[in-house]
Amino acid sequence: MASFIGDITFLEGFDLLQELPKKADVVLSDISPNISGIWDLDHARQIGLAEGALKIAITVLRRDGSFFIKVFHGDLLKDFMKKVENYFKFVRIVKPKASRKKSSEIYFLALGFKGN
Repeated sequence: MASFIGDITFLEGFDLLQELPKKADVVLSDISPNISGIWDLDHARQIGLAEGALKIAITVLRRDGSFFIKVFHGDLLKDFMKKVENYFKFVRIVKPKASRKKSSEIYFLALGFKGN
């Protein structure tokens, strides 16, 4: 099983496919920004990171691959979900039992990558 650990904000021009022996089955992201306490800023930063993770998923996933990502509730969430739905056959919002009920974090489970 191959894995890659790096800073999502510094991957521009980096060829992730060269780091993997083949296209990935799953991209899993639990990424989160350092929380400032300013909700609009924290939400925007988190969505920015999520969009970076989606770019990685689009690059490295095999057809019918899966994407699981943490996101925060907020006004940018709906647009991000539409982006994810453009690339996957099935997208569902899930809130794991381990996540605190008052937490604004949720996860997108996206299955069936449509490919490039």
